[in-house]
Amino acid sequence: MAQQASRLALTAALWDDGSVVIDGYPIGIDRAEREGHTYSDKAPGQPVLAVPAYAAYRALGGEPAREPRIDGNLGLWAVSVWSSSLAAALLAVLTRHAAARVDRGAATPVAVALTFGTLALPFATLLFGHALTAVLLLGGFLLVTEEDPSWRRLALAGVLLGAAVTVEYPAVLAAVLAAAYTFARHWRTHRWVALAAGALGPAVLLAAYNTAAFGNPLRLSYQFRVFPDEVARLGLGVVENPFWTNAVQVLAGERGLFVLTPVTLVALAGAILLLRDRRDLRLSATLGLGMFAVFLVLQLNWPNPTGGASPGPRYVVPGLAFLALPLAHVWPRVPLLARGATAIGVVTMGAATLTNPIVSADATGALGYWLGLLGDGELTTTVFGMAIGPWANALWAVLLAAAVLLLVRVERAERAALGDGAVRSRS
Repeated sequence: MAQQASRLALTAALWDDGSVVIDGYPIGIDRAEREGHTYSDKAPGQPVLAVPAYAAYRALGGEPAREPRIDGNLGLWAVSVWSSSLAAALLAVLTRHAAARVDRGAATPVAVALTFGTLALPFATLLFGHALTAVLLLGGFLLVTEEDPSWRRLALAGVLLGAAVTVEYPAVLAAVLAAAYTFARHWRTHRWVALAAGALGPAVLLAAYNTAAFGNPLRLSYQFRVFPDEVARLGLGVVENPFWTNAVQVLAGERGLFVLTPVTLVALAGAILLLRDRRDLRLSATLGLGMFAVFLVLQLNWPNPTGGASPGPRYVVPGLAFLALPLAHVWPRVPLLARGATAIGVVTMGAATLTNPIVSADATGALGYWLGLLGDGELTTTVFGMAIGPWANALWAVLLAAAVLLLVRVERAERAALGDGAVRSRS
């Protein structure tokens, strides 16, 4: 698709051609044009970070991305695994760590809920920048909200937050919130300087890319994108909804955040309780909710409620992990509600991921479409399927069962350890 093609083309051009120009690559309407040359219209962070995966694929004999291979594209698969799937796996670990700050007993189920019961799941399998942005922002958040972060850890936080901006430009708003929080806490000790110093590296690299591609360190690819003109030429224009109509669709439409992934609503309800009950976490929880709100507000103000072809309001994906804190607080209070909401999301997002999550913004009946494909056995192609055919489904079932059993054992072990700790404390 156009989104993935634009990203893969830049990664391939960097490695195969030593250039940021993507002339001649098979791309769609997601591109930028300047002075007769074609460029990716995406922020460069993800394509640059994906170069090692693409280089390894080429070293193993993979064909260059200039070849227009739509199905079975193992180069696209390798870059997607590196940029999205592994990023999402690390995000799950950090989400669990964030939840443990509130309630260690709820940490594992919260991480499972936000990984498999939200839009994070389908975008862990697609070459977008959402999963990578999310893990970079959450990593920066966890560092700046430590009780007494060192200069070195604040510098690392600056690197992570700055890198997130190079992956998705709207992340700058969340990064600014984290920077303001850091300055407010550490202005007397001047440790905020470490954060700024860390962010300088990604900023310089972004400026260098902008200069190479667009002739000015402050020019972004968005200024040269042809997407609006191409959409109009092809007659694919999306009807722009009034704000309140769009807001209702984002939250409660058929692909709404609270409809397909209701665990997000449980988490937001838990935010009220968390801010009321935990004075020790109030500041960090407020920062996390603010970083989530940045992406929600972006989606609410977008011309359509899904951000284009998507299984839901995709611009909120980088902010979903910040719901770990309020969800961990409310989980022990309403475990049945939280688990039920998670189960709904696992079904909806699982069905989308296993079939075809990319549905046109103006289409209706997405859930019925996914369930219909499941019922007909029309599952997405995987590398296992390419290798062993129909037996791949049995292999997936075994792997899924093993993962579920492992998670159950981990959660039980955690609860047993916490119970032993409580007994020792009372003794």
